[in-house]
Amino acid sequence: MKYFFVIFFYLLSSNFAQKTNVEGKIERESLKWKAYLSNNILDKSKIEEPMFNKFKFGSIEKSQVQPIPEQVVLRENKKILLDNWEKLPGPVGGSVRQFYQFFNRIYAIADNELFVLEEQSWKSLNFEQTVFNIIQCLQVFEDGSILIGDDFGFYHSHDNGISWSKINLGDWRIYPRDILVTKNNEILLATSDGIFKSTSSISNYSRFALEGKNITTLSLDINNNLWVGTPEGIYKANFTSLNWNKVNIDSGYYRKIIFDSKGVIYTYTDYQILRSKDLGNTWDKLTGAYFTDIFIDKNNELIVTSVSQIFSFMGEDLVWESPINTDFLLTTFIADNGNIFTGTLGSGVFLYDKLSSTFENFSNGMNASTIRGILYLQNGDLLVCSDANKLFLSNDDGITWQDTLDLWSRCMETSDDGSIYIAAGSGIIKSIDYAKSWIQLDINVSPYFINAMDISKDSQSICVGTSHGEVYISHDSGKNFLKIKDHDYRFVDAVEILNKNTYLIYCGPLLYTDDGGQTFVTINDSLFMGVNDIESDGYGNIYMAAFKSILKSHDGLIWDQIEFDITGARYISFDKFNQLYVTNRNGGVYSSKDRFLSWETVANVINNTHIWSFCLSPNGYLYNGSQDKGLYRKKIEIKQNVPAKSTLLQNFPNPFNNRTKIYFTLNKTSNVKLEIFDILGRRITSLLDKNLENGYHQVEWNADGFSSGIYYYRVTVGNFYETKKMILLK
Repeated sequence: MKYFFVIFFYLLSSNFAQKTNVEGKIERESLKWKAYLSNNILDKSKIEEPMFNKFKFGSIEKSQVQPIPEQVVLRENKKILLDNWEKLPGPVGGSVRQFYQFFNRIYAIADNELFVLEEQSWKSLNFEQTVFNIIQCLQVFEDGSILIGDDFGFYHSHDNGISWSKINLGDWRIYPRDILVTKNNEILLATSDGIFKSTSSISNYSRFALEGKNITTLSLDINNNLWVGTPEGIYKANFTSLNWNKVNIDSGYYRKIIFDSKGVIYTYTDYQILRSKDLGNTWDKLTGAYFTDIFIDKNNELIVTSVSQIFSFMGEDLVWESPINTDFLLTTFIADNGNIFTGTLGSGVFLYDKLSSTFENFSNGMNASTIRGILYLQNGDLLVCSDANKLFLSNDDGITWQDTLDLWSRCMETSDDGSIYIAAGSGIIKSIDYAKSWIQLDINVSPYFINAMDISKDSQSICVGTSHGEVYISHDSGKNFLKIKDHDYRFVDAVEILNKNTYLIYCGPLLYTDDGGQTFVTINDSLFMGVNDIESDGYGNIYMAAFKSILKSHDGLIWDQIEFDITGARYISFDKFNQLYVTNRNGGVYSSKDRFLSWETVANVINNTHIWSFCLSPNGYLYNGSQDKGLYRKKIEIKQNVPAKSTLLQNFPNPFNNRTKIYFTLNKTSNVKLEIFDILGRRITSLLDKNLENGYHQVEWNADGFSSGIYYYRVTVGNFYETKKMILLK
């Protein structure tokens, strides 16, 4: 369920960004300061008088410009080996939530990973504690120690990210929100259950203030007043006395509190920015956009980030605004050299140039994208789509990349003739020249998107399922589509074409049709939970990757569980010898090369990673596309498993209705006889009498015309023979 909400939030965010961009510029008239009246009733005697004549506020920053500590050593992230998995340098991108500057270094938080800018490239510090928990806050210290808070805990490192330890606050349900270091080097932790303060070290804390309150942000002004944001509003107290007063402001999720050099206070919620010139007694407001960040630059200007533009205010005036950006903007930051870094949802970092009013992608080295699809092309190129809303192409097995097209996709397929099909949002595009040019097919499922797709080997039939539950088919390579299933508000997670008129559609239950969608058979089974992939091998067997098991069928109607202990099976693939590979949700890859008699671990799981896509290339590379951590690969040797001896295996399915498949192995090229006998031992038919090469073989028996009962099948190879029993039920 947690995975679904992560996906759902992202889709909502993406759709909102697209809507904003289509509507164009936000009207400048709406971006004006207006008087703000709070509904709060306060004891005015507790509100301090303005003290601007007594002191000068300083910008509240979480950094000090000091020499770079010598003991801080960065690790190169170009080729990180994780139990033989290699993290590739691209495609680049990621959801950058916040920038920080410590000791002349710029850091970027990209959901699950922490990056630092070095030599115009982002280097990973390899924070790998969690899978889905987004990093919330960061503090770097002069001795090289790092303090991080993610959704479910604070972690610290004394070796610049090589190893991490979790901080114990006494209750795992205390969630991090913000970090503040005072001028006396005391560390304050803002949490969902009040404020904690360091006692003796970076790893030891005790309760400090506001126990039971959800603290969203905290700041300290030059007069030693501590300001905290909560969903109920903003509170203020002297840091020494801790006599808390609620500021004259309404309830709301206040994400940041900052001060300019004149003592003006700024804070913001999603839809308004608030400004106070009298220590929070009265406020002005700014509305007209969905706001994502604010900060004060070195010229005392307020920089405001919305989902599609950046604005700057000098006093009452709007000084400048950027052009519309097609990516969802999350945060901005101005470095010492005046560069404006912009963090986005999925697309990494952009560098904004005020003089030319242009955004330039600056995600160099930031391999933190969510990889939605991986496709190996017949010409040897690798095609990848990610949440950077781009299609990336590599011609060197994933080392270097070029972005070729702006799109968002959940599924990509290729047919035997080399044609490429990509579900681009609400439609499908097709290429017959290895992604050099594209044709838009005649299908549009807007406002929803295509969530599952399959292409027949001859490229004639296409079957697609949507995020709304609809299913469409085409029998002319995508020139015309016919809806065969209406919406039911359930995602179609997997489809498989068995032949021109026979399809499998998973949307909670499994739907089967053998008449082109005129009628459906609904198959319910407790094993059909979390089905993510359905694939057929070269022998006509069908396999299903479900959350708790791998299932097998010969006709799509009757399914049996393969005996293999796996949790979270996600993808199924076959090599050129039709040997089976299965990957789980954490990137572990497992293979059976003897028709499930045994299994081997081809690649271990990637720690703290969730896998969204998988590909096995003919040249022996495994590719795992992760959530928020980019693309991983591993080289394996693909070779046919030669059986040690000739063996007769159990038929499948058994019992069966009319049709079953008989499996056997050969350890050398031999003449093979396969015969069927009734319960009295009489031979009733011969299925095979010919020379076969070594390896694994299967033969189908069509028992039409034979009555229900017990039968025996026998394989004879030279002086070796073996017999097994099977049951025909009609």
